[in-house]
Amino acid sequence: GIRLLILPLIVGIGYEVIMFAGKHDNPVMRVLTAPGIWMQLITTKEPDDKQIEVAIAAIKSALPDQFAEDEVFHGFEYARPQEHTTQEEEESNQV
Repeated sequence: GIRLLILPLIVGIGYEVIMFAGKHDNPVMRVLTAPGIWMQLITTKEPDDKQIEVAIAAIKSALPDQFAEDEVFHGFEYARPQEHTTQEEEESNQV
C-alpha cells in the first residue's frame, strides 16, 4: 500500500536527478551517475543491422510526410498510411 503511494514521489525525484545530471557535467555528478551508466552498459547492447533497418522503416511509416514519396531503404518499401475518408466524402466523390 504505502509503496504504491510513494512511487510517484520516487519517480519524480529520479527524473529530477537525471535532468540535473544531464545539465551539469562535473566530477560529483559523474560519480553519482556512474552506477546507472554501468548498469546500462551491462543490460544493453548495440543493435544489429537488421534491427536498425526495422527501426528506420518504422519511423518512415510513422512520419511519412518527412520522407520522399519514392524513397526505399535497402530494397524494402515501407508502408504508407491510407487516407481516411468519411462515408459522406465517398458518396460525394461517386456523384
